[in-house]
Amino acid sequence: MSKYDLARFWLAVGGAVIAAVLGAGNLYANMLASQSPVFLETPALALGLSMLMPLGSATLKFASDYFPTDRSRRSYELSVFLATAGVLIMWGYLFAQTFPGVAAPMDFDTLLTGAQGGSALVLGQLAVELLAGSSLWIAASGIYRAYRPSTLIENPQFLALEKAIMAQRTYVAELNEQYGACQGEVSRLEAQRDLYISERCIRLAALRRHM
Repeated sequence: MSKYDLARFWLAVGGAVIAAVLGAGNLYANMLASQSPVFLETPALALGLSMLMPLGSATLKFASDYFPTDRSRRSYELSVFLATAGVLIMWGYLFAQTFPGVAAPMDFDTLLTGAQGGSALVLGQLAVELLAGSSLWIAASGIYRAYRPSTLIENPQFLALEKAIMAQRTYVAELNEQYGACQGEVSRLEAQRDLYISERCIRLAALRRHM
């Protein structure tokens, strides 16, 4: 893996972990801020329910691994990215409506009770954290997949072609053995021919000396 892709991979993983922690923390804080007795008496329950945020984010990512074709998987991943961008824009709008500027006073009671769009802002923020984590996990998985390719669907013609190639290789090996044997026989015959020609030339020379 190149240094550039390695940096992109760990940046995506780090961002996904941060999104998971922020999402779980946001959900946990909102459950406690709801002043519900069940959450106030058993904070562990709120903590356990807040873990649904990172689990949901991971579920959206791993769902892409079960698509039958690469095209459908890429379409799903693109839809997650587009949904993340759309929710992020919506959250930015809600944030601007809830907090109109640095000069505006911040009303923590309004923020906690969900009045004046606070509930919509919290919902948008949770959606951003959920989808952003999924998008970052998908991005990291895409980088990793490029260096660890896997066959999702086995071509039914591959095994037949592989068997045909192996049969042809065996046949070619037998032909090479036969060719080697023929070459040896040709070399032997050529040597006998050269010897015969040499003997005839010697006899012809001897006959000429006696004439």
